Amino acid sequence: MKRIVFSLFVFALIFFGKINLLAGAAFSDVKIIHQDDHEIILEWRPQNFQLQARQINGRQVQIISFENAIARNRPGQPDIPYRILSVGLPSLQSAVITVLNIRAHTVNNVVLAPVPVVYKDRSGISREQYVFNDSVYQSNVPFPQAIVKSASPAMFRDLPLQSIRISPVQFNAYDQKLTVYDYIRIKITFQGKPATGQRLVRKELLDDVARAFVLNFDQARKWRVVRKPLLKKAAQLPSGSYYRITVKEDGLYKVTAAMLE
Repeated sequence: MKRIVFSLFVFALIFFGKINLLAGAAFSDVKIIHQDDHEIILEWRPQNFQLQARQINGRQVQIISFENAIARNRPGQPDIPYRILSVGLPSLQSAVITVLNIRAHTVNNVVLAPVPVVYKDRSGISREQYVFNDSVYQSNVPFPQAIVKSASPAMFRDLPLQSIRISPVQFNAYDQKLTVYDYIRIKITFQGKPATGQRLVRKELLDDVARAFVLNFDQARKWRVVRKPLLKKAAQLPSGSYYRITVKEDGLYKVTAAMLE
């Protein structure tokens, strides 16, 4: 028994130790310049950014990759991965996201590969089909139009969160030019105030997991929404006449109207 307990203890140390290491690695590309209860100013630099050549349908295209990249575009659109940052909020009001400064360079003669359409053939094997969306690939408008975009706030357990999507590039298919952003400085201005009531910075079971994907988790812990305890009330039966029937043995009994007279 002692060996089992000790083994579980060692496993917990290893497991949460790995999570803590992941938490550090998850934001190695982010540098927080300033942080208080009103705003966060951060710098983001894409790590190990690469532009690799590839042949698709006999056409020379390029594919983007960098650390912590997440694909979000639709099939047919340029395959541009994004950096997604989750930020804890004091309330469910959207934070104001402002781009303060950028540093970029341009790469010419670039045609980004489109996001493929994934389907299954008659044998049930997954296949990819590449189709270039003309509304993007024949347009003179940069894609995406905004390099920083935010989603609506949402709740993760008892913590208000907002996701911020950062694009490392903008692609102009008409000119075949790719603007690569080496550095982006962003200001996140919080709106609203935490809900009134007692706030306890308590330890939760999934704190180490949340710390691995919430940028300002240690700050946001104090903004947790206070859970109201459920009030257990005794069941109330509707008014009327009730009957109590006493039985001596378990089984099925038939109750007739005559028995209740």
